[in-house]
Amino acid sequence: MHKTPRAPAMAAAVVGHSGTGKTEAILRALGTYQNQIISHESFPNIVGPHHQVVYLSVDTPASGRASDLATNLMRSWDMVMSKHFPERPERFASTLAKERRDGAKMLDEWRHVATSHFLGLLHLDEVQNFFQLQSLEKRRKRTDKTEGLQLSIVEDYCLKWILTLTNTWQTPLLVSGTPDGIGALTKRLSNTERFVSSGYHVLPLFEDAQDKFFYDMFFTSLVNYQYVKTRLPATPEFAELIIELSGGIPRLIIALWIAAHRVAFERKEDDLRLEDFKHAAATYMAPIAPAVAALRSKEPERMARYEDLIPRDDGYWATFWTSVSSI
Repeated sequence: MHKTPRAPAMAAAVVGHSGTGKTEAILRALGTYQNQIISHESFPNIVGPHHQVVYLSVDTPASGRASDLATNLMRSWDMVMSKHFPERPERFASTLAKERRDGAKMLDEWRHVATSHFLGLLHLDEVQNFFQLQSLEKRRKRTDKTEGLQLSIVEDYCLKWILTLTNTWQTPLLVSGTPDGIGALTKRLSNTERFVSSGYHVLPLFEDAQDKFFYDMFFTSLVNYQYVKTRLPATPEFAELIIELSGGIPRLIIALWIAAHRVAFERKEDDLRLEDFKHAAATYMAPIAPAVAALRSKEPERMARYEDLIPRDDGYWATFWTSVSSI
């Protein structure tokens, strides 16, 4: 008997250094959908209305464990459903209330609910959290210093579950993360084609100050946001300095821009100077200077230390942005 071939699993990957705007770009793209939930008044083989979830975006937990991944999935699901149907009880409330949690059973329970509501797309962000650095002893024994720090899987079940999600349950999947995480993910699964069937999208750094996209679209717009009376003109010299001090990372460019204004506000003169950016980089931005220098050097051995570049939970950044908000 002839069987109709099953459509291949749809999956895509977005990769970029921390601060290049991966999450924001994805959320903005998903936000173009008019509704996150589509309500069908009638649906085949279902009595009454049925609610289809168009997409769900979830952070991979910092622990990388199945129970925490399931918890994030369940909480995000209940949050979305409660937003649209506040009168309905949360679907996973009883499961999440349990003190002892079985990650495998929780993931299976969530998957059953998601597939029954025909989830259109699952976005797993920060997939590098599925992995952790090897032990210090193993890292010291490395012979090839040009390779990035090797990562090991935290809990193997998580990746097996992801494979089953795309292969058997046919749920479209979008993963995003830093180069080390995406690299470890594809190496570990040994099936990179699964994650590029719908595209492998790289968000590059700004490397050339004269690049059309950076200079004409990003930089010339950025110079309009100078909160001083005497402004700096959009010159090639200015653009070069921004790239040099930030490594071309969009998040760092914005942080540098704010820090330079902090320096300028400490003077009586109401102006902004190139020296303000240099001073800001040497003071407020000093903790990330080694990473920026390594990135700019393009030397493999130095760059290998900074695959992720900026830790998300670094206390310095929390302090920096908190102090900025008080200006």
